[in-house]
Amino acid sequence: MSAQKRLQIVICGAGIAGLTAAIALRKHPLIDVQIYEQATELKEIGASIALGPNGLRTLQRLGLENAISDEVCYRGPSGIPMIYKHWKTNEVLGQDHHENVKDHAHHTARYLRAHLQTALLDNIPKDIIHLGKRFESVRIHVDGVEVRFEDGTVVNGDILLGADGLRSVSAVHFGIPQ
Repeated sequence: MSAQKRLQIVICGAGIAGLTAAIALRKHPLIDVQIYEQATELKEIGASIALGPNGLRTLQRLGLENAISDEVCYRGPSGIPMIYKHWKTNEVLGQDHHENVKDHAHHTARYLRAHLQTALLDNIPKDIIHLGKRFESVRIHVDGVEVRFEDGTVVNGDILLGADGLRSVSAVHFGIPQ
């Protein structure tokens, strides 16, 4: 009986989305993940982020108790709602009162991005993260993808997952003929 081929996934971006995706994908025995990050070091970037009950439940299902602990995030006092405002107009878009959320760990939590990223990094082997790899282009072919980085590195995989942020370069290039 021959060994099954492992699916090779290339993730561009070692932020919250890229790290969480890598943690989830690595749980499958036939998936290998490599993360490529343009920064030369992982350090504090950005301000804060809030995760609601569904996001917190997802982190818990992934076994990331360290990422939802009160030591990493802030949950307001009981009875005070989490208020969501439009970033530009300050208009109140909604409130989360946690009336139907039984578990305190699932109450909407605020994080400094760096704290959440550090908690996620604690669940990733350091040798799968490659720093200083700014995405340049992707070529899609019959056998998968060929990903090129500005430093000349070329990697091949079955799938490219673009998680390189708000101004994603990989998402713009992915699937668009050059």
